[in-house]
Amino acid sequence: MIADEALLVESEAKYRKIFDNANISIWEEDSSALIDSFEKMKKAGITDLKKHLDDNPGLDWELAGKVKILDVNEATLRLFDVQKLPFSMFQSLNIRARFRL
Repeated sequence: MIADEALLVESEAKYRKIFDNANISIWEEDSSALIDSFEKMKKAGITDLKKHLDDNPGLDWELAGKVKILDVNEATLRLFDVQKLPFSMFQSLNIRARFRL
């Protein structure tokens, strides 16, 4: 069991290093609430998503808002020039401390 835990810690460290140091923008997102919304629509008998979105203005943005940003890498911060943009885009993340912003 201890060997399994050590492998897990090693794997996480490897993943974190790749995530943090990649020169491309990487976002870790949680789409579970969005998927739940699609499942509810399906159960409600909605079969034509495009028509449903056309018939319900603003629903597209409501659904998009259900995706939670869990983390972004430093390349993403550079891409959006976080030093100049309002930080609210990333406010739910603890990335200021991680990247010393």
